[in-house]
Amino acid sequence: MSIRPTQTSIYQLVQSGMQANLSKLIQAQEQVASGKRILRPSDDAVGTSLSLALRRQLGSISSYVGAIAGSRPILDTATAQLQSGLGILTEARGLALNSLSGSLNASDREAIAMQLESLRDSLLDVANASWGDRFLFAGTATEGRPWELDGNGEARYSGNEEVQFITIGRDEQVGVNMPGSSIFGDQEFTGVTYAGTTGVAQGQRADYGSGFDTLELIHTGTSGALGAGLAL
Repeated sequence: MSIRPTQTSIYQLVQSGMQANLSKLIQAQEQVASGKRILRPSDDAVGTSLSLALRRQLGSISSYVGAIAGSRPILDTATAQLQSGLGILTEARGLALNSLSGSLNASDREAIAMQLESLRDSLLDVANASWGDRFLFAGTATEGRPWELDGNGEARYSGNEEVQFITIGRDEQVGVNMPGSSIFGDQEFTGVTYAGTTGVAQGQRADYGSGFDTLELIHTGTSGALGAGLAL
C-alpha cells in the first residue's frame, strides 16, 4: 500500500526546514558579530567545559603575573641597596688596610676611625632601606626599623628570620627577601691566635716592632662565636 504525502505535511516539512536554516543563520550571525563560536552552553557542552577550565587557568596565570610584577620593584630596590652597601664595605676595607700602615700616627688613625664611623652610619641606612612603607631587610616584620645602634655604638637587629614568599605557579613559591641578620649580621672578627713553636704573637699596636722580615702563615681552622651586630 502506497502512502502519498498530503499538501499539509509537505508544507510542514518545508516550514520546519526553513526555520532550522533561519536558526542556523541567526546563530552564525551572532558568532560573527561576537567573534565567539560558543555563545551559550547548549551550543557545545564539551567546548563550554573546556573553555571554563581554560578561563580558570588564565585567571590563575594573571594572579601569578600580578604577584611577580608587584614584587619586581621591591627586588630591584633591594638589589640597588645591596650594591650600594657593597661599595661602602669596599671603601671601609680599604681604610682598614691603610690603618695598618706603620707610618701613620695617632692623628691619622683617628681620622680613619671617623671615616669608618661615617661609613658605618651609611651602611646602617642601607640595612634600614625601605620601599614604600615596608623595610626591605626586616624579614616579615616590615613595619619597624630592623637595625638600631645601642649605647655602645653597635647595630642590633630587631626584625625576624622569616622569608616572604610569593606564589608564581601551581604549588610553586619563591622568596622575595632575606632577613637582615643573614645579610648584615654575619660572623664578627674576634681576634687571631697563633699555634706552634714559631714564637709569633700579636703586637701591642699596629706599628709595634722594628725592621722587616717575611712570615708565611697557614690557616687551618676558624673558631669563634657569631657576631650579633654590624662590625667593620
